[in-house]
Amino acid sequence: MSAEFPTTSEDTDDSSPGVAGVTRKLGETTGSYDLVLSGVVLGLGGFFIDRWLGTTPVFMLIFTLLGVAGSAISIYYRYRNQIAELQAEAHAMRVAAEQNRTRGISGRSSVSGS
Repeated sequence: MSAEFPTTSEDTDDSSPGVAGVTRKLGETTGSYDLVLSGVVLGLGGFFIDRWLGTTPVFMLIFTLLGVAGSAISIYYRYRNQIAELQAEAHAMRVAAEQNRTRGISGRSSVSGS
C-alpha cells in the first residue's frame, strides 16, 4: 500500500478539520474574529487588572476600546493592501492583453470547418 499525499495547493482539501484547516480558514476571514476577540481578550485583561487594583471598570473599558480600535485599524490596512494587490494584478493583466493584441495574438484558436 502506498499513501498518497497532496503535492500541490490544488490537491489539499480546505474542508478537512484540523489545526492547519482551522488556521487557514481564520486567515481568510474578513476580520470579524479579530474585531471581536481582540476586544474580549483585552477587556478581560482590563477586568482582571481592575479586580487586582480594586478600581472601577476603567481599565476594562480602556483596554476593550483599544482592542476594538486596533483591530479596526488592522482590518482597514489589510483591506487597503489587498485592494492595491488586486489593482496591480488587474493592471498587469491589461498590459499583457494589450501586448498580445499588438503582437496579433488573440488567444483564440480558429478551427476551419470543411
